[in-house]
Amino acid sequence: MKLRTTLKRVYFPVLLATILLSLTFRIAAIFANYNFKTGFFENKILINIASVIVIAGAVFTFTYVFTGSKKNKLIADFSTPATYVPTGALSVAMIFFAALTFIQSSKTGFSIREFMALPGATYTLLFKYIANNMSAFVLKLMGPMAILSVGYFILNACVLKRGSSLRAFFGTANVLFLAFYTSFLYFDTATLARNAPNKIVDQMAFLFAALFFLYEIRISLGREKWNLYLAFGFIAAILTAYSSIPSLVVYFVDGHVISNNIQENVLSFALFVFILSRILLAAFLKEDKESESISAIREYSRERKEYIKEKEELARKAYMELYQDIRDDFEAFVDEDINAVQLSLNETIDTNESLNGEFAETALFVSDEVALEIEPVQNAESAPEFIQETILFPEETEAFADNEENSLAEDSTEEASDSKDEASDNA
Repeated sequence: MKLRTTLKRVYFPVLLATILLSLTFRIAAIFANYNFKTGFFENKILINIASVIVIAGAVFTFTYVFTGSKKNKLIADFSTPATYVPTGALSVAMIFFAALTFIQSSKTGFSIREFMALPGATYTLLFKYIANNMSAFVLKLMGPMAILSVGYFILNACVLKRGSSLRAFFGTANVLFLAFYTSFLYFDTATLARNAPNKIVDQMAFLFAALFFLYEIRISLGREKWNLYLAFGFIAAILTAYSSIPSLVVYFVDGHVISNNIQENVLSFALFVFILSRILLAAFLKEDKESESISAIREYSRERKEYIKEKEELARKAYMELYQDIRDDFEAFVDEDINAVQLSLNETIDTNESLNGEFAETALFVSDEVALEIEPVQNAESAPEFIQETILFPEETEAFADNEENSLAEDSTEEASDSKDEASDNA
């Protein structure tokens, strides 16, 4: 796979080359130029070369954040013996270091309860007291975190499954322990000066180890960030090796302690072995079984979503077909009613038009007759016969009218005389 190829051919060779070259130059610089009394290098050429190599290697390996996969399934198989050895070694180192921490904290004489019991003690003075004794205060906090950190590494060896909320809880304690110890190294000036180069290297080693374990916790919670996990793993491996191995070499060869204490160097070396094994397993071991299960669940979920989507599409299509059928039937029914109403309306209009036609003809005839009687006739030849006689022979018409009037008068006189005769006879 592309992920394995990138890790094997690019990042792991750079990682190993950075570790080997930086260790070589730092060990040479310590034996040649380091002043064991002051804690500083008298000649800085070799140590500067070693520092440049470390910085360049750390910057390059950090680019895995941008080039690496965020969903790497090739994480360590927790059931393999390859995880037991470094986990066990780190657990043992953590147990001894926790015991040493408790012993040192008990010898500091630092007690907030005793200070607050003193006359005139205030919270302002308490803050000053803590600031003046910060290393002892941090050492008190480190004790419980160191014990819980041991539980984290034991769970790493015993709990085979990757997801574990209990392991995540103890892992948080481990991160806090490493962060507290980094603070302790900064505030403790009894052994080395605050700006001593060896102290700065040790602080960076524990700080980046804490960041690496922070992403180990995300694995236990199922919120992996594989690119960041491996990137910080590369840097933590470089720094823990650069911090611990030269110090152990000098201690076993010359008997000098160039760090805060030799137990710190043992713990740092155990961290290096553990972190290196983790990032090596990420590239060279088989695909994690839990990842296969998660992939199967995701594949089933994807198929289920596609099935539901297909059924929804079929249901929507059936609904649209039913809706279209109902709409077509309704439109056909409405069209039939509209056609019937239109036909009835047309018949009514035709009937009204026929009646209106007859009425118009009658009115025209009557108006024509009235017009003939009232208006003077312009064309006598087209007038009725009795009107033509009146128009053409007016004198004869008047004589005829006089004769008719005289005859009516005579008739009335005769009737009157007859009435008188009958009256006389009766008398």
